[in-house]
Amino acid sequence: MQVWLATVARSGDLAPSTLAWIARNADAFLPFAGAVAHRDAWASRNGRTAVHTWDNGQDVVGSDIAVGADGSAVTAAGYVHDRGRLCSHPSLSTILHATDDAPTVVGNLGGMFCLLHVSATGDVTAWSGRGRTQSVFFAVGPDVIAISSRPHVAHLVARRSRRSEYDDRFAAELLACSVTAPQALPFVGVRQVADGSRLESTADGDVVEIVEEGRPSTAGAGTVDAAARALVDAAGVLNDLDVDLRASVTGGKDSRLTVALLHEAGVSFRTFTSGRPDHPDVVWGRRVAASVGVEHETVVGAQQADPSTVVIGDRILASLRGSDAMVPAYDAPNAQVFAPAGGEISLGGSGGEVLRGGMARAMEDDRAVLNRKLTWEMSVNATLLTAPAAERAAEGVAAWLGRNDDLSAPNTLAWYHRDVRLGRWNMGRTLQRFGQLTVQPFLDNQAVRTAMDLPIEERLTERAFHSILQQVNPALAAMPLATSTWRFADDHTAPAHTDPVYNWRLDLSGHIGRALFDHIDASPSQDRIFSLIDHDAFERLRADCEAGKNDGRQRRALFLWALAG
Repeated sequence: MQVWLATVARSGDLAPSTLAWIARNADAFLPFAGAVAHRDAWASRNGRTAVHTWDNGQDVVGSDIAVGADGSAVTAAGYVHDRGRLCSHPSLSTILHATDDAPTVVGNLGGMFCLLHVSATGDVTAWSGRGRTQSVFFAVGPDVIAISSRPHVAHLVARRSRRSEYDDRFAAELLACSVTAPQALPFVGVRQVADGSRLESTADGDVVEIVEEGRPSTAGAGTVDAAARALVDAAGVLNDLDVDLRASVTGGKDSRLTVALLHEAGVSFRTFTSGRPDHPDVVWGRRVAASVGVEHETVVGAQQADPSTVVIGDRILASLRGSDAMVPAYDAPNAQVFAPAGGEISLGGSGGEVLRGGMARAMEDDRAVLNRKLTWEMSVNATLLTAPAAERAAEGVAAWLGRNDDLSAPNTLAWYHRDVRLGRWNMGRTLQRFGQLTVQPFLDNQAVRTAMDLPIEERLTERAFHSILQQVNPALAAMPLATSTWRFADDHTAPAHTDPVYNWRLDLSGHIGRALFDHIDASPSQDRIFSLIDHDAFERLRADCEAGKNDGRQRRALFLWALAG
């Protein structure tokens, strides 16, 4: 994982003490502990802007900071490709110097990245990728503007402080929604550059401008051919990585298309399925793998933790540090992931919902129905909050709805899923993968753009998804699904498997629930906790959990995991 930081003096040159503070205090803001495999630093010729990078993972791009012939600097977090060919940082520098229209060129690159370019005189341009897996964050401090690939870095460096200040509106939004906060960020004073958009800051340190990319066409001007090409290119970049690749496959849709894309792109990979040998996902996962002639493994009991062995505090700390508090500990990985060069990458069907319209299920244009649905989605646990906290959470809901009130109801639901549910969750999960390069074809810069350009009716009926699968691998398109049917199909038979999958994180009347309540009770931040949540409502929730009334209820469990963090 690479972390980059651009620091711009608000007047004059950067003070030597600022650069010394960054070097001395990197342990306070870097997400990974211990030795850093690669580090680099650069300063503009006029001394007003500096760039720092730290990396503990795979050296797949050739250089942390690439310096151009004109004295400018280029770096990126994540990875960038051009039509399926991996771009090193020096090649990115060459690409940017060969054009007079950098925004268009960067907008046409693939990958999962946030990209930084600093001129020789210290002017900064930084791009967020699409899909909210890699974004640009910035904060304005008394002396400097800090621009970074991580929100916590921007927050602490701008303040020149090792002490984080958490934003109450973010906490209220997160607790109300309990999945991801729709608008605010975890740290006071930090802003996020929108998907596919860019930040520009002049070297005098007084100008920060965000140039937003327009929403992809909601008129449905995109084509299945363009989406299929983008997805195959997104998978093809794996050919340039010296890693072993394992793809998770089930009997469903998203992982099946992932396998088809990898096969079409000529990528060497193996597959695996987690579950009992007789589970339909395992049976059909084996058949999917056999169809494309790749090795398959069944992993029995994977991800089924023993609740009594889970240490809540360790999991919370890992989540806070790894995802910069963007994702609650409920979604923290069971173990920290480290994959050095030559290691192994696992991927699955994450993000496939973008091709299927997200949360849209019908061509409904009733704004009242839409607003009720999304208000519930973003406020399901608001009744547990204090009145002021619930009001702050409602502001986040209103702000997001206001930004999208010109879209049709189905398109609004598709964008909500991408921006908030999928986008914020995947950004947190991507940030969390210390040292492992995250490659997910459906969340590729161009895959997201071409998917969102497809007609909404073709996405929500899954016809576009099926057409892409049919174009890439007709045999897999014809193979039955294990536990679902295509939405456009006339025959909606019952799934072959309906038994609920055990999820230890929802064990709210047992060990997990007791551990979460104990952790909350022992928190030194009781005053802040009860400025956000209603004490009486919290005690009623505790009683209901102890009585088993909330076992299996994901949103209640998410609330407790978020509160414990």
